[in-house]
Amino acid sequence: MDSFFHLFSNGDDAKDFILSDEDRIAAVNRLAVVGELSGVRIVAFDIEDTHLHSLLSGAAEKCEQFKLLFQRRTRYEQTA
Repeated sequence: MDSFFHLFSNGDDAKDFILSDEDRIAAVNRLAVVGELSGVRIVAFDIEDTHLHSLLSGAAEKCEQFKLLFQRRTRYEQTA
């Protein structure tokens, strides 16, 4: 059964990981690719300069896979 998961990155250290419009576009593309690879549905997302929020729908193990794949594809470390 699918559940909903709130995945977010820690913006407490206030390091910008979005430095330009190109970074923002790359982050959106990365979300789409990783969602497809992991088999989860991205219900909603918010990309700020210092952090990311995403609402995922899928099995818990697939959402964990999404998190791991997204971490590998970005220079910013996520926490959930």
